[in-house]
Amino acid sequence: MALDLSDLTQHVDPARLRLARAVRALLDVGAGPDADHADPAALDAAAAAVEEAVARVSAATGREPGEPRAPRAPLSRYAEVLPHSSLVGTVSAIAPDATWTFADGVLEVHATFGLLCEGPPGSVHGGFVALAFDDALGMTNVLSGLGGFTGRLTVRYRARTPLHEELVLRAWVDRHEGRRTVTRGELHHGDTLCAEAEGLFVRTSFTRDT
Repeated sequence: MALDLSDLTQHVDPARLRLARAVRALLDVGAGPDADHADPAALDAAAAAVEEAVARVSAATGREPGEPRAPRAPLSRYAEVLPHSSLVGTVSAIAPDATWTFADGVLEVHATFGLLCEGPPGSVHGGFVALAFDDALGMTNVLSGLGGFTGRLTVRYRARTPLHEELVLRAWVDRHEGRRTVTRGELHHGDTLCAEAEGLFVRTSFTRDT
């Protein structure tokens, strides 16, 4: 059965969204160098509060931190996957602030990366750029009816990718033959090409219906 692409709205409970936003905010203030010079007593109190929060969420979900999750039942709607996307997911702890559209075979994502994604000072780490491309190219394939696993991802870094600035990532299927799909993408900051990518994706028995 093919994935249902008729409704791509991320339907998420408001409490779940609030938790995700709180986790992102915590990562933002805790990931930067400013925390290195904060009052240790304040940090210790914050850690205790976080530990209490983790215990409450663990009790609510029935799973301890680090404990393997039970196998998830096969999904029929792509909208059930999107909230956990590392690029556009509304509940992903590492996803940037992002909006997206898909029209005429082109995925367009507008995203702003925060301190969690910092590599060189003031710049997005190249690993996060590669992750964004892998997610975007994979999304493009699924939305084009060509879902598959990443076989190869090549990223060319052309210029510094700034933090806290709106970036535009566009991706499209370049060619498709048999089980193989080649998908391309570009990441821009204004008129500057920051990076470009090409991915080879392979359809398997696991992905043939996506």
